[in-house]
Amino acid sequence: MSQRLTIGLCQINAGFSGASYLPYSAGLLEAYARKSIPDIDRFEFLIPIFTRESINSAVEKLLPANVAGFSLYVWNNQLSLAIAKELKARKPEITIVVGGPHVPDRYKSHIQNKQMPLASTTDLSSARIETYLKDHPFIDIAVHGEGERPFSLLLQNISGDWRKIPSISYLDQNRCLIETERLARINNLNEIPSPYLEGAFDPLMAAHSDINWITVWETNRGCPFSCTFCDWGSVIASKVYKWEVDRIYKEIDWFADHKVEFTFLADANFGILPRDIEIAKYCAEARKRTGYPTSITVSNTKNATDRSYEVQKIFSDAGLASGASISMQSMDPTTLKDIKRDNISLDSYQEIQQRMKLEGIASFTDIVLGLPSETYDSFTNGINQLIKNGLHDRIRFYNLTILPNAEMANPDYQKRFGMETVCAKIINIHGTKKEIENDVPELENTVIATASMPRKDWIRARAFSWTVGFLHFDKILQIPLVLMHELTGISYRDLIEFFSEGNFGSPAEFPVLEKVRSFFADKAQSLQEGHEEFCHSLEWLDMW
Repeated sequence: MSQRLTIGLCQINAGFSGASYLPYSAGLLEAYARKSIPDIDRFEFLIPIFTRESINSAVEKLLPANVAGFSLYVWNNQLSLAIAKELKARKPEITIVVGGPHVPDRYKSHIQNKQMPLASTTDLSSARIETYLKDHPFIDIAVHGEGERPFSLLLQNISGDWRKIPSISYLDQNRCLIETERLARINNLNEIPSPYLEGAFDPLMAAHSDINWITVWETNRGCPFSCTFCDWGSVIASKVYKWEVDRIYKEIDWFADHKVEFTFLADANFGILPRDIEIAKYCAEARKRTGYPTSITVSNTKNATDRSYEVQKIFSDAGLASGASISMQSMDPTTLKDIKRDNISLDSYQEIQQRMKLEGIASFTDIVLGLPSETYDSFTNGINQLIKNGLHDRIRFYNLTILPNAEMANPDYQKRFGMETVCAKIINIHGTKKEIENDVPELENTVIATASMPRKDWIRARAFSWTVGFLHFDKILQIPLVLMHELTGISYRDLIEFFSEGNFGSPAEFPVLEKVRSFFADKAQSLQEGHEEFCHSLEWLDMW
C-alpha cells in the first residue's frame, strides 16, 4: 500500500481592512492534483497559509506535512523563506518545494543583447539557480514556470527519482545542480480545474468565516509583449491561451454567490481578445443582478484599442471601476525601445484618453522612474505632455524595481545602462503595517540612478513627481496651474519646477513652500540610501 502523504501549501498575500486574498496559486495546485493524480485519496491537503503570521505559528501549522510548497513573490519572499528554513530545522525529513515568479529561472534564451553570447547567458542562468539553492540549503526542489503539472508529478514521485520530474532544479547528494527538462506551457487551459468551482477553498473559508475574501481571477494566460522590467511577458513573451467562456461565467457567478466585493483580474492584457467585451458585460450583469462583485481591478491591454475603451466603459457604467488605467511607463521613444515597449502607440493612447474624458470616465496612467535611457528632461517633459493633453485625474508614479526573472535582472543589461540599485523594505501605501512576532521585512531592489539619470537627477525627478502629484493631481493648485498654463503659455513643467526646484524666492520669505520642497528632496535622498518610500502617520488611521 502506498504511503499516505500530507501536503501543506503557503501563499502569503497582503490583507486590507479585514479583507484577504484567497491563495489562488495554492488553490490551482490542489485542484489540479486532485484531478490528475489517480490515487489522490492517499493525499491530504492542509488548510493553506494565506496571510502574514509569525514564523512559529506558520511552522506549527505546517509540521504535519510531508511536503510543504511555498509560492514566492516580491511581497512574501522573505517571510516565506524564513518559515521554510525554520520548518526544515524542526522537521529535517520534510520536502520543501518552492515555486513562483521569485524563484530564479534561466534567462530568456532570446535576449537581444549582442554583448552577451547565448552560451554565456545559459551558463549564467544555471549558475544563478545553483547559487540560489546553495544559499538556501533548506530548499529541496525549485519549480520553474507553470506549477500545476510539475507539482502534481512531484507529489506522485516524491520518494522516487526526481530526474523524472520536469521543470525543476535541485542539488544532488554531491551538491551539484540538476536541472530537468522544461515543460512547454499548457496550451489547453481547460486542463486546469477551477479552484473556486471545485471547492478547493471551502475548508479555508469555513475556518475563517469572519474574513471578507478578495479573489484573484484568470480568463487567459500569456503575454505577447516582452517589456524588460516585467517578469511576466519578458519570460514567456508568447501566445495568449484562454479558458472556455462557460467556466469563466460560472466563476463570476461563484463570486456573486459568495458576496465577493473585490476581484483582481490577473490577465496581463484584458481587452486583448474580442470575447473580453462579452466577459465584461457578464460581470456588469452579475453586479446589476446580485450587487457583486462591487469592484474589478484589471490590467488593460498594452495597446489602447477601441476594445480596451469599450471594456473600460462597460466596467465604469456598471460601477465596477472608478477609473481606467492606461499604462505608459514612459513618454520617451528611446526609453520605450530600450524596455521593448516601442510597439505601443502614443497616438492611440492620447486618442483613448480624450474619449474617456468626453465620456466622463476618470483615467490615469503609470509612469516609472529610473528606466533605461530616461533623462531628467525626458521624464519631466513627458509628464508635461500628459497634463497638456488633458490628463488631470492621476499619474501614478512608481520607482523602477528589479524582479529576478525579468530581462532587466540580467547583470549585462544593468551594466549596459549604468543602473544602480539599492535594497529597500516594502511598505504598502494606504495600509497599516501588520505587527507580527519575529516578522521578516520584505525587500525590493530599487533603481536609484542610471547612466542617463545620475543620482542627483534621480532625486530631482523623484521630487518633481511628488510635487506634481501633490499640487496638481491632489488638486491643491490644479485649477490655478491650468489657468496659468492656458492664459500665459507657461509649460506645466516650468510651473511645477517653480516649486520643486525652489525658484519661489527666499526660504525665509516662503517657509511653507520651502518645507514642502525640502521634504520631497530629503525623502528622495533617503530612498537612495535604502529607506522606506512611504511615511507613517499615526494620526491618520495609523497608515503609511
